Order: sequence, then structure tokens, then C-alpha cells
Amino acid sequence: LSADTISANLQISQTQGELELNTVSGNITAEALDGTPTLHTVSGDITTKGLAGKVMLDTVSGEIKDTQSKGEVKYRLVSGDLNSQTLADKVKVEQVSGEIKADFNSAKEVNVRTVSGDTQVSLAKSFDKANLESVSGDIIVTFSDTPDANFELNGGPGGKIKNGLSQDVPQRQKYVPNESLSFQTGAGSASVKMDTISGNLILKKQ
Repeated sequence: LSADTISANLQISQTQGELELNTVSGNITAEALDGTPTLHTVSGDITTKGLAGKVMLDTVSGEIKDTQSKGEVKYRLVSGDLNSQTLADKVKVEQVSGEIKADFNSAKEVNVRTVSGDTQVSLAKSFDKANLESVSGDIIVTFSDTPDANFELNGGPGGKIKNGLSQDVPQRQKYVPNESLSFQTGAGSASVKMDTISGNLILKKQ
């Protein structure tokens, strides 16, 4: 199913298969889609609930609000905010000039790249790996409980690291204003990598 509009809204629900929805200045509302749903808008918002399969949500200057999606989900935004409460196993986020507020407690694999925006992500105690990168933006990761993970944090030029999970403190290079931190919690079975340029990396526990 393929649908294209210019200045009209799109609404779709309870549909399975290969789905591609595009609009220029309209909003997209979708619920209970399964298969390979791809939703794209230029200056509109995307609101979804209960999507499944291999999901792609893409907007240029709009917001994305996604709840209860499952499977594999990719978000791509330019100058828009992301609000996600997904149940997906695998999550990927690419964002420029917007904020991210996301609950990834069901995810086993998380990849986030953001430029000029702050990121707030919550993760469960048990997962496989999480990679988060930012330029000119803070990354705050909150865990439901102390995870079993290896952490590699790089503050880059002008970045700072705040560790609220353990007593380990960042190391600061002597001649360059860079902070870095490597440590392990629990069995260290998972992997967490965080990098920033001119931003803060913050680890917290609920």
C-alpha cells in the first residue's frame, strides 16, 4: 500500500504488509500496523501506536510520538522532537536539532546519534548493547536498576561526564580538556558506549 498527499492528513489502522505513507505538510496517524510500515512527512507530525515489524518513522520539521511499537524501529528527524515509549527489541535514532525523550526499557539494542539536541533515554537492567553519540547536546541515560554492563564514555572536546552508577570517576587529560571513563558494573555482559562533543554524558539510576 502506497499513499502520497501534499497538504492533507493521513490516518491508517489495522493494516499488514508493505506500507509506505508520505505527506508534505500533513500529519500522519497510524495504529496497529504490521509488516514494513514506512511513514514520512516533511512539515507534519507522526503519531503512532502499536506498530510492529520493521518500522521506519521519518520527519523533517515535525514531531514523532510513538507508543507500544514492536520489532525493529528506526526514527529519523530534522528540527523535530521525539517522544517514544516503544516496546521494540532494536531501536535506532538519527536526529538533528531536536530533543529526545525515550523509554527503551524493552530494547536489547539501542543506537542514538544526535546533533544540537538533548537526549533523555531510559534503559532496563538487562540489554545487549547501547551506543549513544551527540554533538552539542547532553545525553542522560537512566537505568531501572544497576545493569550488568561495560561502560566506555568519551567526553570529547569540551564535554563532561557525570557517573551516578558507581564510584568510578572520569579521567581528565593533562593538556587537552577531554574527559573519559571506563568501568564495569555487575557481570559486565552488556556494552554501553557514549561519545559527545561539547555536551554532557550523565548516567543515573531510578
